[in-house]
Amino acid sequence: MLSQSPGTAVMISHNGVRFTQSAQCFAALQTPPGTRSEHFAAGLDLAVAREVIAADLSGEWLFFVDDDTLFQPDLLMRLLRRLDEHPDVGIVAALVLRRWPPHPTVAGKLNPNGTASMLPFEAVTGLVRVDLTGLGGGSVIRKTAFGRVPRPWFTSGPFTEDWTFCSRLKRVGGQAAVDLDVQAGHITPMSVWPEREADGQWGVAYVPICDGPQAVTVGLAQAIVGPVPVAV
Repeated sequence: MLSQSPGTAVMISHNGVRFTQSAQCFAALQTPPGTRSEHFAAGLDLAVAREVIAADLSGEWLFFVDDDTLFQPDLLMRLLRRLDEHPDVGIVAALVLRRWPPHPTVAGKLNPNGTASMLPFEAVTGLVRVDLTGLGGGSVIRKTAFGRVPRPWFTSGPFTEDWTFCSRLKRVGGQAAVDLDVQAGHITPMSVWPEREADGQWGVAYVPICDGPQAVTVGLAQAIVGPVPVAV
């Protein structure tokens, strides 16, 4: 039983923790006796970091979570019990949404042409088998899954490093899944804007700060605060 067996639990950061709240969640994480827990400095290459961690895992399973995640102390134990219930599943992940609007899930499906697309869920509870899933929002991988997939596991793939591993596991007959009964929060930075309400009074709008260049366009400002004078 994996829920009674030690494994390796890792929180990944770049070279510093982004959110103290995530580190607090990790410190409170419930684990089976004998589990090795560590905070890993990944640098700038997350795929290489996951590769190194997986090659050095102790025990029968590997738990991944990133430092922009909020979760309950029993998240790992609940995922391990799911794997105990479903021996055909090699990876199980918590239900997590992407950081940017419109906030789809981090799960996906493989298309016949070799591409992948995001996967909405019709079910509202239970375990759902998927082709692809994110790993950083809280996921457990059986040690045996790494034995089935030739290296490299996470690097040099067509997708993000987590989808790449899932696709390689799928290719050898392995199975990933998402547990809809286990959820985690994905932290995203926001900018707080004054916003004109319909009655003309000032309210508040929250606008996510996306990765990459920030462009506060006239259209964005008008959508929040109304018409903005433009110099001519």
